Amino acid sequence: MVLAGLLYAVVAQVLLLAPWVVREATWRPDGVWILTLVSGEQVEARLQPSSFVSPILILLNFRCRRWRSCSLVLPPDCMDPDLLRRLRARLRLEGTGDGSDDDALA
Repeated sequence: MVLAGLLYAVVAQVLLLAPWVVREATWRPDGVWILTLVSGEQVEARLQPSSFVSPILILLNFRCRRWRSCSLVLPPDCMDPDLLRRLRARLRLEGTGDGSDDDALA
């Protein structure tokens, strides 16, 4: 079990090779995120309140479908510093919403 967990963590979280791993996220003005997975599939998602925003790290937790969640970790060197600063500011201002329409993503 430990080796299976280690293999899963390396393939999915370190090498980002698993087909269900988030490769790109786009935030639409209506609050819906479009996630592009490694497999090329695009899914609608809602940002969850459990997301974490700090100057050092951004951890975005998404509800992709009714029973599925995805995460995206953004370290400080992942994109242009100005773009990252604006993303942090927008996340703090607009937040994650109330999550009342999670069932709409089923």
